[in-house]
Amino acid sequence: GARVNKARRSSSEEAAASPSPAGKKRARQAKLPALSWEQLETGVREVLAAHALELEDSMPSMRILKNAGRPELVKAVGQLADSVEDARQRLGLSATTPYWPVLNSCNFGLVVALHISWLEAGGGPAERGALNKAQLMAKANPLCKEDIYEQKGAFAAEYDGWAGVTKNLLRPEPPRQPWMRDFTGHVHGAGGKKHMALTAYGLVRAGLLHAHAEAEGRCKCGRVAPKPLLLLRWAAVQPAGARRSGGGRDEELEEEEAADWAEAVAGGA
Repeated sequence: GARVNKARRSSSEEAAASPSPAGKKRARQAKLPALSWEQLETGVREVLAAHALELEDSMPSMRILKNAGRPELVKAVGQLADSVEDARQRLGLSATTPYWPVLNSCNFGLVVALHISWLEAGGGPAERGALNKAQLMAKANPLCKEDIYEQKGAFAAEYDGWAGVTKNLLRPEPPRQPWMRDFTGHVHGAGGKKHMALTAYGLVRAGLLHAHAEAEGRCKCGRVAPKPLLLLRWAAVQPAGARRSGGGRDEELEEEEAADWAEAVAGGA
């Protein structure tokens, strides 16, 4: 009996002495260097330079800084700033975040489908591989998480996966740039209907989404080398019933960012 009790005490003492996952995380954060504003700005600018197409001149979220392998910047933002927005203002970064389709959303599938069509047409000018709406939706549907043709909403408010194209891809509010353009004219094999093509801005970014789709197995055309995209490694697919074609933000992402901020503040305390 004494041996059993001693073994139990020893096991309990070892468990108490062994830090929890949260404790280990705090210990790692404590070892990170404390940065000044100047050092934080240098580090953030390095991340922006390495991922210029993805982030342009916008403030990276805490999760993106973490995915970029820069935990010291996450800690510094939590330690020095009152919020990510406060850090953005102090660092003089743009208040406009570039639009990126949510991972595997309908808009994601549409721009990747246009990029595939552009490659199939031999590349070159961005307008190569233009498709009419019916062709584009058919080509994009296998790349989407949900059926692009499925009607959402009720009665007169019903909409399908094309719903967010005009607002987010064709004619976004400035200073955001359009990913796609539409034009009326004869396209070989498609007649004289209105067609969609990538803009020069959208072409290079659609290529990044295409590479990400290949990396995740969503696209298997093999026309681009698979490469995960920093911005989308953590982007959740919008839940069923949400505005499916919309941008790169939803409630789930906002909750994750709030948790990242709380963690960073705790690490910098």
